[in-house]
Amino acid sequence: MQNKFIQYGAGGAALLIFFLLMLVAWRGGQSRAQAALVAHNANELDRAAIFFASDQNRYPTAFEFADPGAMGVYLTPFPPVEFTTKYCQQSFSYKNPSPSTYTLLACFPSATDAYPRGWNDVTKSSLN
Repeated sequence: MQNKFIQYGAGGAALLIFFLLMLVAWRGGQSRAQAALVAHNANELDRAAIFFASDQNRYPTAFEFADPGAMGVYLTPFPPVEFTTKYCQQSFSYKNPSPSTYTLLACFPSATDAYPRGWNDVTKSSLN
C-alpha cells in the first residue's frame, strides 16, 4: 500500500510541477502579448499626434492628448487599452514641452525586440 502511495504521490508531484510550469509559460506569454499591444498602440498614438499636427500645425497639448473628444478623431478607440503591472502603473505618458515637439513614453510589461521592459521613449516624429 505504501508503494502505491509513493507511486501516486510522485505522479501527483510531477503533475503539480507540470501545471506550475504551464502557469509560468502562460503568464510570460500574456506579458509578451501585452508588450506587443503596447508597442502597437504607441505607434498608433504617434500617428494620431502626427495627424493632429497636420490639421492644427502643432502637436496636441497634454490636456488635448488626454481628451477623447480631441484625439478620438485621430484614433479609435481612444484612449487605447492600458495594462497595469508591477513594472507599469500606466502604459503611456505624453508630454508637450512646445507646440512643435512632444514626448511619448510607453511602459512595456516585458521586453520586446525593440524595447526593454519598463519605460521607454517611443517618440518617432517632430515638427522641427
